[in-house]
Amino acid sequence: MAKRVIIDGHEVKLTRRRYGTTTYTWARVQYNGENLELGDPWPCITPKRAELEQAARREIALAKSHYGELVAKCDQLVEAYRDDLLVHDREVLIQAAGTPYLHWSRETGTDLEVLWPHDSEAFPAPGVTVPYLFGTADRDKILRDKQVAADHNHSPMSIPCRLCLYFNGRTLREITTERAVEIVMDYIKSVRYQWDQEGRRS
Repeated sequence: MAKRVIIDGHEVKLTRRRYGTTTYTWARVQYNGENLELGDPWPCITPKRAELEQAARREIALAKSHYGELVAKCDQLVEAYRDDLLVHDREVLIQAAGTPYLHWSRETGTDLEVLWPHDSEAFPAPGVTVPYLFGTADRDKILRDKQVAADHNHSPMSIPCRLCLYFNGRTLREITTERAVEIVMDYIKSVRYQWDQEGRRS
């Protein structure tokens, strides 16, 4: 038996099967011509709509960020600290939902820097510090650290980067670590310009 519901303009198809005394429901959301599986089946006839919405939005966000393509390109390159790729990067790209980013794969883990818009909630207001990594940081520190990541992965003194990828909001492609440094430098200049313009208007 199949049922269809609409979530955020996307069709979600529910398929039910009975095993023993329990009915399980599988869900798939249509996005960009593909049917995206919404995780493990629900052990019930009708999953809660809030759970379906959360699962559908998560999978659509990952599709917008080309996460599946990212894993396919990097999976065999990351031999240790694989949670960087399979857990941390996944959670970040759910939040990014199609925002441009840079990604570096090493034998030991990955680095991911999302190139958030200047007015993103990822950047606190001027003069405000927020929890960040193992301490706190203001928006300038958060922005500067993107350059630190790019420089680190380009440095010959660092563990070699096996693959550097750039997602421009539409496509995911391989670039050099040198090009990644240039992209971050241009990005930082653009963000700081936007902040300066806002400061002059306030």
